Amino acid sequence: MAFCDAAIPPFDGVLLDRGVVEAFTGLMAPRPKLFSDPAEAIGILRAPGATTLLDSAALQRQDGAIVVRIVDAKAIVALAHLNGVAHPAPYLVAVESEQPAPPGVAPAALPQDIPNNHLGYALTWFGLAAALVGVTVGMIRRRLVDS
Repeated sequence: MAFCDAAIPPFDGVLLDRGVVEAFTGLMAPRPKLFSDPAEAIGILRAPGATTLLDSAALQRQDGAIVVRIVDAKAIVALAHLNGVAHPAPYLVAVESEQPAPPGVAPAALPQDIPNNHLGYALTWFGLAAALVGVTVGMIRRRLVDS
């Protein structure tokens, strides 16, 4: 994560999601690693995530770095203030490419088209529920007939 100066009134900065540190892939609690700020970044604007009741603290200080567990609106504001940005944009930029590219950081995968399979899922689950109801009714009828 890094902040980028932005001339987008009334905002004076936007948070960059720079991607995944490949060496940390699969680790439950990786050590913080610092990278230099990019001179140029190209990416897609995204809304921050939502916070649920079970989430841990969004920001934690660890080994001289700030560890971000959840990127929600409050975390963006907190990170902005720690980086001297008074009015951060309420969204972030998912970086596709940056110059200079930090070694060992791969941009996060950005799906071009997220499939909408809700109808298929609904038909599957309601079909399974109907089959279960049918089997249950059959078993109850059989028991009533046998007794």
